[in-house]
Amino acid sequence: MSADDSGPAFSDPGATPPHTWQGEHHHEGPWPVFAVLEERVERYVRHGLIGEGGMGQVFAARDRRLRRQVALKVAARPEHAARLANEAWITAQLEHPGVVAVYDAGETDGQTWYTMRLIRGRTLHERVVECRDLGERLALLPHVTAACQAVAYAHAMGIIHRDLKPANIMVGEFGETQVADWGLARPVDERRDDWVRIISPTSAATPLDTPPPSTTAAGTPRYMSPEQARGERATAASDVYCLGAALFELLSGEAPPDAPGQGPDLSRVPADVPVDLLAIARHALAPRPEDRYPSAVELAADLERWQAGGRVRAHDYRPGELLQRLLRAWKAPLAVAAVALLIVAAVAGVAATRTAAERAVAEANYAEALGQQARSALLDGRLLEARVMAAHVLDLGPSVVARGVIAATGLSSAERLRSAALPASCVHAAEVSPDGQRIACMGDQQVEVRSVTDLSLLWSQDLPALDRPAWLGQSLAVPTDGGVVWVSQQGVDPFLADRFSALAGSMGVFLLQGSAVAWAQPGQAPVRFSVCGTSRAAVAPVGDSLVVGCSDGVLRRYSTAGVELAAIDLGGKLNWSRIQARGDELLVGRLDGAVQTLDLRTGAQSPPLSGLVGSVRSLLPVPDSSLVLVRGERGGPRIWNTAVNAWVGSLPAGASALAAGPAPREVLMLGERVEVWRLPTSMSPVVRHFGAGVAQVTISHDGDELGVALGSGEVVRQRVDDGRELARARLSEGVVKAVAYTADGGLAAA
Repeated sequence: MSADDSGPAFSDPGATPPHTWQGEHHHEGPWPVFAVLEERVERYVRHGLIGEGGMGQVFAARDRRLRRQVALKVAARPEHAARLANEAWITAQLEHPGVVAVYDAGETDGQTWYTMRLIRGRTLHERVVECRDLGERLALLPHVTAACQAVAYAHAMGIIHRDLKPANIMVGEFGETQVADWGLARPVDERRDDWVRIISPTSAATPLDTPPPSTTAAGTPRYMSPEQARGERATAASDVYCLGAALFELLSGEAPPDAPGQGPDLSRVPADVPVDLLAIARHALAPRPEDRYPSAVELAADLERWQAGGRVRAHDYRPGELLQRLLRAWKAPLAVAAVALLIVAAVAGVAATRTAAERAVAEANYAEALGQQARSALLDGRLLEARVMAAHVLDLGPSVVARGVIAATGLSSAERLRSAALPASCVHAAEVSPDGQRIACMGDQQVEVRSVTDLSLLWSQDLPALDRPAWLGQSLAVPTDGGVVWVSQQGVDPFLADRFSALAGSMGVFLLQGSAVAWAQPGQAPVRFSVCGTSRAAVAPVGDSLVVGCSDGVLRRYSTAGVELAAIDLGGKLNWSRIQARGDELLVGRLDGAVQTLDLRTGAQSPPLSGLVGSVRSLLPVPDSSLVLVRGERGGPRIWNTAVNAWVGSLPAGASALAAGPAPREVLMLGERVEVWRLPTSMSPVVRHFGAGVAQVTISHDGDELGVALGSGEVVRQRVDDGRELARARLSEGVVKAVAYTADGGLAAA
């Protein structure tokens, strides 16, 4: 499609300075919150049609000013303008990785439009249709879970989608999941001032919560909840039903029947669908809203538990099912064990004619096979499973492989001190104070501060928080619907009218909203400034300065007055997801799951260390050590030793946030529970130098000695614990190729 056929379009962006405006005026069209600025240059060039619905059309488009591809959605007919404007405004409020980002909005030649991120990928429905069997469909389950998490965020913001279905869940080319099409979204509480009305093109006030005509129900019939089909008001439980219908489609491979409110026939799912996963779908699809998960938060949590191998709350397990879960979780090692036990049983059956040496061979084969299973589990990142299997091998006898697996898991010195269930107000919405003593929780219309030690309530204030707070001493900077406020035991003090997210510095807080930043301290007016010439990739406070990784590939450091203190050109677009300062060093987590360090003085970077599934979600430096806890999209936090740039251990899965603990070397893992772990003083590999090339290393049967063959023709015996040399002998002028300990503790070499 040519530019002449498009609505909002652009000429050459170089013709006029990109930030020159004719002026600002208030538009009397459908936009409730937008002030439309007329630009001297045309901006968007519309390309081909990529999607069409009942309300609007979506085109691929070129943003000439920012030189990027976007998706341009325009109202199909003038009477749809108000709904399209409402959809753009709603989607723009939901700043979540699982919700399509809105870039721009307006009206051109009477046509209402908005632009958003162009998702390169396919819908979940298309991906499910392509699957050949249940196994391939279950591989898509993380996308359903991610959609539940995005909807859970919307529910926490007081918004319900009302039209969730696989066709509105986009799966990107790089595994990202985003929930789209918020045109039918509505607030849970229609009394909120900013939701009560929208303005139609004729300036006539229309209630936002006006129900659809009685002849139709809002939503897609085959995915619609029974109460929506009856024309009743939708709730968060209605969205849960729609997500349950999407889960049914993934499990069965077919869409629900095209009958509003009838519900899918769960008997049509394959017989080999796990019963506890089917129970999740059944609970989400309960006909009565009060019998379902109350919101998408609980549904997402049950799906996460199932994928992590835990018990789901929707299913009442019988003893036989618990045994099946054990067999499924340990299928590979138990299969090896079963084969080995059959071998041992056969040996026992012919014990009269077989020798003890043959029985020993069978057990050795079993130990070797189980050792290789442990090694494979280690390489796959299944550290707990690897450790259990390696322990079984060592019970059977000495094994260098099993000892190596035990050492590599690094769990022997990480100790869980205590664990407790978090109150509902703290689950997935808690922020730990810098001293590790208090937890701020976002309750229902209330901010609560609790003790980390026993989770007792210290104080609370009535306040509807919108986002995580930032601690500053005994006070909290809390983003709310009406702006940012200081909250303490003494009361609430508003100080900024705009919506910002908060990030704690050492003497104040940084408030962030895109490229806009405000520096705030109690009792003083905020200092506003802007960062980056383009959008930012990641941000972190360093003392009372702000380090920002900008999308143009430049790392910039700003003072609290907004003065740019330093800039390091790192070349190319940054693929960072999280950064964290530690002294003059920046810890970097990347979108591809790798981590690395960056020197803030020189810009020198360490080689990327891969190993996480998905992007890095959080980085927690362990005080007074070179250890860093790193959390990815799935699995437990891994322990990164920056001194040697290596993974040296892991902690169990289940955490949605990490924080420093109340004592040295203690860390907090927060999810549905709070767990306090103590990490060792050092988890560094031991490095030994021998002065010549090492041809082979072996460990004595008792594990106390190290035998080393050197390229200098020497053989060395060393203590494992302290490296003290026990013996050194020259065997030849050439290379000693191999060493092995004999049964009586001697060392043979060749």
